[in-house]
Amino acid sequence: MSSGQFIFLRKAVELNRPKTTISIDRNRAGNLGIDMREIGRSLSTFGAMVFLTLGFASVNIYTQVGLITLIGLIAKNGILIVEFANQLRIHEGLGKREAVERASRIRLRPILMTTVSMVVAMVPLLIATGPGAVSRFHIGLVIAAGLGISTLFTLYVVPAFYMLLSPKESHSMAQAVGT
Repeated sequence: MSSGQFIFLRKAVELNRPKTTISIDRNRAGNLGIDMREIGRSLSTFGAMVFLTLGFASVNIYTQVGLITLIGLIAKNGILIVEFANQLRIHEGLGKREAVERASRIRLRPILMTTVSMVVAMVPLLIATGPGAVSRFHIGLVIAAGLGISTLFTLYVVPAFYMLLSPKESHSMAQAVGT
């Protein structure tokens, strides 16, 4: 591993310290919500870094572009679960556990469809031959492997963080939103 690759991996690890995983932000309505971008960033980079540290790909501009794509997809998956759980709590008056279980069950299909379609879309990059095949392999490996591992983490970790960090009562969420 070259010194440039080591520095990139060290920066990626620094970005994913536990303090970023437990971040909370205030949205426009003023209620507390889990910042899924932070949790998604941590989960997605972990899934991709496994294969980078094992030496299946080098750290280059293609793997970095793959990481950016991966961060966006995994963060979107977490946002789907959290936003749907918040809506269930506000409009149907469900508790935290019931809302996140129902949201996870309902949003499972769209999350898996997104994951499978992206992994299948990376297959041509993984089996490419000819000029530029190594670059295509690197971006395909980072996205496909990272997305597969990170989706599994997202389906289990996001509901757990929702249970830990979301407000206790649904009526306090409804008052903050103004409904």
